[in-house]
Amino acid sequence: MTKKIILGFSLLCLLDSLILPVPLLFAHAPASLESPSLYPAFMQASRGEYEGVEDPCAETTPDYPRAHWIPAANSNYTEADRERDGNKIQYIIIHTTQGSYNGTINWFQNSSAKVSSHYIVRSRDGEITQMVQNKDIAWHAGNRDYNVHSIGIEHEGYVSDPDWYTDAMYRASAKLTRWLCDRYGIPKTRKHIIGHDQVPSSDHTDPGKHWDWKTYMRLVNQESEITMIANEPPGRVASSGHCKSN
Repeated sequence: MTKKIILGFSLLCLLDSLILPVPLLFAHAPASLESPSLYPAFMQASRGEYEGVEDPCAETTPDYPRAHWIPAANSNYTEADRERDGNKIQYIIIHTTQGSYNGTINWFQNSSAKVSSHYIVRSRDGEITQMVQNKDIAWHAGNRDYNVHSIGIEHEGYVSDPDWYTDAMYRASAKLTRWLCDRYGIPKTRKHIIGHDQVPSSDHTDPGKHWDWKTYMRLVNQESEITMIANEPPGRVASSGHCKSN
């Protein structure tokens, strides 16, 4: 046993003596090898027949670049592939949450809610959260045909209190609506940008009489610069060069 250990140690010493340290190796190398430049080669493996197939494990991101992504429970909407499946998106439907921003997010994540919307806009600063992908069908209109052909935008607040409809909310929502209209070729008119109360057979009243459609549509169409009205409640806005909104 002792002889085997000594023999093994001797072999290690012999090998060690045959291996030159790196600095010594390059000290005797030709000039062209004194400063070797080694660059990593980046290679992309071919996926063959699976090239272009979406990774089911990839993290979902919002369609709208300015939105946060928090998914609704999958029992609260219908998975689809609009507009590739022939179902054209033709309407933007404006809603009021009748509750808080966070409360609405939590409700859409509740599997028993059986309701959802594509986007939610916060009152105080216009923050936007997307909860259903644009290609999918959110359950928000109370009318199957309108659900299939629309995108729903919820706005934090209550229809009876105009103070929830802030300048920041109007601006953020109008920018989102403009982006959606440009993306899907939706006319920027009141025929295609409607309230929940305008959906046939709907029994809802949102966004209600305090929602300023005139100002909102001007923002969507960028017709004029919109400014806050001095000495008015925070929800009131007006267009420069126009009468105060009603």
